[in-house]
Amino acid sequence: LVTFLLAACESTVEQTSGRPMPPEPRPAPKVPEGARPNSMAVMLVGPKPADTNGNGFPDLIAVEAYLFAEPVPTPMWADGAFVFQVFPLGQSGVPGVEPIATWRIEGDRLRASQTRTLVGSGYRIGLSLLENGTDVLPVRAVDLSSSFEPADGGPTIRVQGVRTVQIIPLNASGR
Repeated sequence: LVTFLLAACESTVEQTSGRPMPPEPRPAPKVPEGARPNSMAVMLVGPKPADTNGNGFPDLIAVEAYLFAEPVPTPMWADGAFVFQVFPLGQSGVPGVEPIATWRIEGDRLRASQTRTLVGSGYRIGLSLLENGTDVLPVRAVDLSSSFEPADGGPTIRVQGVRTVQIIPLNASGR
């Protein structure tokens, strides 16, 4: 009898702010078979580059890159090559200005960088200034430009604008 009375008195109180509950989550749209990427997004991972060799100078820029076959909002993987370049601050796109460093990520390195994040299928790539010679640079910030060249010969996909990256030395003896 006590169990019956306790069960009969059970109630749930749901407090709301007066707004309707959000809709149930639904799966992201699938990228159609054979779709080709036509846009991309690049995000910097972390607030600044890491110093991997302990000399006080940042040398590893971590990025996440996502390819899309618009209008489908779901990111995808594709064969091809990412090309990243860093220029002195404000100098990207200026005629005659050469990049400080260039990286071409393709083949096995491209496949090894594939990842799944909360955003979806993408690429996590480490751009090491040490691969291009040195991490001791005459500038304190660089502009990162990004593009993707599809393996099937389709048009190159470019990120609009640049991402500015601070490369300030980590110790006072840095410059």
